[in-house]
Amino acid sequence: MKALTAGTILARAAGEGARHVAAARVGVVRLSGVSGSMRTLMLASAALEAGRCLVVTAHERAARAICQDLEAALVELAGAAGVRSPALLSFPALEADPYQGIAAHPRILAERAGTLAAIRRLHRWVAVAPLAALTAPLLPPEQFDALFMRLRCGEEFPFEALHLQLERAGYERVDLASSPGDWARRGGIFDIYPPGLADPVRVELEDDQIASLRLFDPLTQRSLEERSEIDIPPAREAPLDHEARRILRETLEGMPRTGGRLTGTDPLEALALEGRFAGIELCTGLWAGRETDLLSYGDGALLVLDEPYHLEAEAGQLLGDLAAAREVTATPLPEPSRLLLPLDRLGERLAGARMELHDLSLQEDEDESCGLQVEVAGRTPRAYNGRLLDLVGDLSDWGAAGRHTLLLLATEGLLERTREVLEEHDLNPVLLPATLPAGGELPRLALARGPLSHGFELDDPPLTVLGEGDIFGERRRKAPRGGRHRTAMFRSDFRDLAVGDPVVHIDHGIGRFQGIRRLSVEEGAREFMVLVYRREAVLYVPVDRLDLVQKYSGVGGKLPQLDRLGAPGWDRARKKVRREVRDLADQLLELYATRAALTGRAFSADTPFQAEFEAAFPYEVTPDQQQAIVDVYRDMESGRCMDRLLCGDVGFGKTEVAMRAAFKAVGDGTQVAMLAPTTILAFQHFNTLRDRFAPFPVTIELMSRFTSRTEQRDVLRRLREGSVDIVVGTHRLLSKDVQFRNLGLLVVDEEQRFGVSQKERLKQISRNVDVLTLTATPLPRTLQMSMAGVRDMSVIETPPENRMSIQTVLLPFRTGVIAQAIRREIRRDGQVFFVHNRIGSIDAMATVIRREIPDVTLEVAHGRLDDKQLESVMLRFMAGEFQVLLSTTIIENGLDIPRANTIIINRADRFGLAQLYQIRGRVGRSDVPAYAYLLIPPRRKLSDVARRRLKALQEFSELGAGFRVAARDLEIRGAGDLLGARQHGHIAAMGFDLYCRMLEAAVQEKKGGAPPAPEVRVSVDLQVDYRLPEHFVGDPHQRLILYKRVAASAESGDMERVREEIQDRYGHLPREVENLLAMAAIRVQAEALGIVQLEVANGRVILQFVENAPVDGARLLAWIQSGTEISLSPSGVVTMPVDDDPEERLEQVAELLCHIRTQAARSSQAG
Repeated sequence: MKALTAGTILARAAGEGARHVAAARVGVVRLSGVSGSMRTLMLASAALEAGRCLVVTAHERAARAICQDLEAALVELAGAAGVRSPALLSFPALEADPYQGIAAHPRILAERAGTLAAIRRLHRWVAVAPLAALTAPLLPPEQFDALFMRLRCGEEFPFEALHLQLERAGYERVDLASSPGDWARRGGIFDIYPPGLADPVRVELEDDQIASLRLFDPLTQRSLEERSEIDIPPAREAPLDHEARRILRETLEGMPRTGGRLTGTDPLEALALEGRFAGIELCTGLWAGRETDLLSYGDGALLVLDEPYHLEAEAGQLLGDLAAAREVTATPLPEPSRLLLPLDRLGERLAGARMELHDLSLQEDEDESCGLQVEVAGRTPRAYNGRLLDLVGDLSDWGAAGRHTLLLLATEGLLERTREVLEEHDLNPVLLPATLPAGGELPRLALARGPLSHGFELDDPPLTVLGEGDIFGERRRKAPRGGRHRTAMFRSDFRDLAVGDPVVHIDHGIGRFQGIRRLSVEEGAREFMVLVYRREAVLYVPVDRLDLVQKYSGVGGKLPQLDRLGAPGWDRARKKVRREVRDLADQLLELYATRAALTGRAFSADTPFQAEFEAAFPYEVTPDQQQAIVDVYRDMESGRCMDRLLCGDVGFGKTEVAMRAAFKAVGDGTQVAMLAPTTILAFQHFNTLRDRFAPFPVTIELMSRFTSRTEQRDVLRRLREGSVDIVVGTHRLLSKDVQFRNLGLLVVDEEQRFGVSQKERLKQISRNVDVLTLTATPLPRTLQMSMAGVRDMSVIETPPENRMSIQTVLLPFRTGVIAQAIRREIRRDGQVFFVHNRIGSIDAMATVIRREIPDVTLEVAHGRLDDKQLESVMLRFMAGEFQVLLSTTIIENGLDIPRANTIIINRADRFGLAQLYQIRGRVGRSDVPAYAYLLIPPRRKLSDVARRRLKALQEFSELGAGFRVAARDLEIRGAGDLLGARQHGHIAAMGFDLYCRMLEAAVQEKKGGAPPAPEVRVSVDLQVDYRLPEHFVGDPHQRLILYKRVAASAESGDMERVREEIQDRYGHLPREVENLLAMAAIRVQAEALGIVQLEVANGRVILQFVENAPVDGARLLAWIQSGTEISLSPSGVVTMPVDDDPEERLEQVAELLCHIRTQAARSSQAG
């Protein structure tokens, strides 16, 4: 008996690759007819035999396609052979352009550095690189190796030595190390995020000795596990030191400038001011020489060329594009031939390849260096696209003809569903792994969880391998990042607070933040937040009371008027707004009271089919998605009508949550309607649903202007009859002739895009129906209702793995720049969106682009095209049939095209911030760098509002910024038309954060909650030193954030977790920090007991209670008289002797408050 796995079957098919490695040691081996997954298997087989292998492709897209399946194929084949799988490495192209001022993406820089480090340190590896990645010169390997650090616990490593070594290795100092290449220092703790490592490293130094090494989570900043030693590779492939900058500066100063106009910042000016300029990564050859390439790092590795006849043309194209970019820019940079590796040298290096892969069959080659030419008789299999009955027929025929078939599915859910379908048709597949009798034949039909998305057909042996893509159609795979990226949505946490910004103090009103100041007091130094009010009055807020301060967020972008400190105006305004928000709370609750009172459908609990559907998801859900799914399922099973808002950035997985809800509804025998604001988005959702539901007997139809009248009549009839399970459509679904037999769930995508009358119709059809609304940037009113607790909301904030933030570039309108941006994307086999929001001149813009790039394929789309024309253009662009889509904002919602990773927005200054964010989100939907070019008039002609919008868009380039965009948009454009003039004024007076808090409290009170307790502000002076010392937390901004967190955690009872986090991130807590935490806890206890004064004088602590404090005076007096040293005066003042030692004093006060609280609790129970 022997084990039979998918790997053993694939190894038989790919065994040629290993045998050809031996022949490659004598001459070049040329394999022709190698396509699809057979290419992947051949590479995996050859790499296992060689141990070290470098694969060079002509294009970036080909490199990504090889990497997609290669890692899993290596694991399968290595398992079958009983050897260790080599590491799979990617070395992407820089995609930098110093002439246009485009920097390499930080993720790419980290990936390249990590790959170089792995090549130098690992014994078994496979690296895949496009030709463009090889053209940039590198540091000599020995110089790169000298930048490595090995850290061991117990070793001496002085603080400054570690600091200098990190800078030499190219690490960038930041406040928080959250991305590869970052490092941060807090006292004796260094956080380092090396490229190539899954988690960053926390190094704790004590007296110039490494006390501990820990991996930590970059999202939570909490430690994960201890390490005894760890290697820290360089952060960049060619870090710039002082000498390198000097050589580069002198070289550029001696260069003549070209005759064009400067596109962005002058490189020499940027180099002098910042030590770098955009695109400097492509200039390594100017200071380090042009003799070293990637092949120098992997001497002795098997070099494999994929489609070598395309390589020379690709190198020439790259040089030509850069040269064209240089011609239209006034730059001191030399021609690209002086930046890149010499092409003749690169050609010589590639001529040393020992293996070539060719898609097409080759004629006999007389080249004597060719040791072996092999024709691989492999074919691409038929694509079934979910037509399982066709598959069943072919499987029966193949089995009768003696052909073996292996079906590879990516998930357990699809595996089980496919097996059920096959068994229903009397095909009984063997589920692998299985045991095979010695000498036994392979099974005719086998099923396995497998690594290949597509398969192949062979005649010798007679074998067909089908991947999930062959059976169910193309499905993009993305593995979401673990962890949770908390942004606290719209609530202020001071992360954006700068000196001069307006803030709101709950008791004193709107002031101006002037920083943190340390003042000397009797017990030592104390830190205060300094706020300036009208007439330059200054308020010093103790750092343990930052819970009373929020950053001001107003409306309309206007700076608020400062309040007068001590004047009654703020108190009057606050009381007025509190009365008004109670009225608003009534209105908001009335809107949803009817729905809450209606009895909805209680959907059944999850079934095995639901679990099967979920298991067919090709990657794990993120924690955010999982919580959203739990929320939605709970609502659907509750028996009340669901009305949930699901917020998440574009591409973060909202649709998957909606599809799971739809499956649950269909499984209970009800129908689902999915409503989209545009025809294109409806069509895209229809395709997504159809692909996802392909293995299941669910009928899905589309209702939009893309469907004919005859088709619509048929769908309407079947909707009434109940034979359509899910219908996707635009506002056409809101027509009165659309009737459902049993509608159970309504999914609304981007509700804010519908008009008033359409929203009224939505309210009518959603009575007694569960409603799930999806949005990326909620409107302020929607946001307001959700934050006030009137409407349920779930948030997805975790980006998919490998998703890169979009590089956003502001440029003046120039035809040469536009042409280079388009050529750049086309060269990497991508597509381009060009947004020109003027129908009257859009054809003229098309003429300009075609004149500049005669060979480009371009189509125009706008809302005045007839339905068939628009449908044709959009569908052909989605299918990749042309390169540039020139359109109006019709693309703002809907198009999800992974190949489109460049967007050019003309007159970007005319768009709103949220609209720009939505439009920019059409790109960056895959794992390749995406670019957004915002074309603007000369900056002197920009309005203040436009300038601030564009600046905000550049600030919000990080993933998951949709909520902050919505909040900032509220500030910039105002909300009077959305919230009403009265609320507009109240937000301006209070600030958005405080306004929402007041509204939330009013809603909770109206819902029947306890009325808000009277506000008690305790004055605390226990004569102790409590603060975050500068030697402990050096950055003032980080201290401010931590002060705010300590104050907030004391309120929420989360103090212990915050204590652990501070100690983990900053090291052993000094006594001042322990005192800070103790003071925060004491303050919260004192206010809960109604204490307004808590101070130490003459060796005694003094407590003064507010009138009607929640303490039973009689019981308290009885306890005091039972033998304690505490005294109670007739006026209600409690005093107690305390120790001279500050730490003992804090403990005594905390214990006293605990005793008083115990007495109050007993008196409450007794009452």
